[in-house]
Amino acid sequence: MKWEGGCADHPSDPGGRTYRGITTARARQAGWRADVCTMPDSLVEEIYKRDYWDTRAGKLEWPLSLAVFNTEVNSGGGKAQQFLNETNHVEQPRARAMLVANKQKEYYHDIVRRKPSMKVFLAGWLNRARDLENTILTS
Repeated sequence: MKWEGGCADHPSDPGGRTYRGITTARARQAGWRADVCTMPDSLVEEIYKRDYWDTRAGKLEWPLSLAVFNTEVNSGGGKAQQFLNETNHVEQPRARAMLVANKQKEYYHDIVRRKPSMKVFLAGWLNRARDLENTILTS
């Protein structure tokens, strides 16, 4: 959650209004009907655990679990599973986590190639990726 900011509603973000990385749509799925930016931390943490950690990441060894969790939050479960499938030939969790992180960076660049208006987010995404890589290497 350290990579997710507070309330955001950037016109180039297709996710719309978000709070700490949780979209309005995701908050609604969790039963929150008020402004997403007024969600209590307890619900934010519940959503992160249930929707992003428990689905895939929590079943994996550290630090692969962190890399997959990051992908779940930032790009969705489909991408997380795709990156796992594409790296399943690597057995060592740290090496596999680094591959997942690299695939995430490639995906960020691909997003910008396909939709140039998203370039406004690229520096932040790459900072996030560098921090993730540092955490993987030092954990």
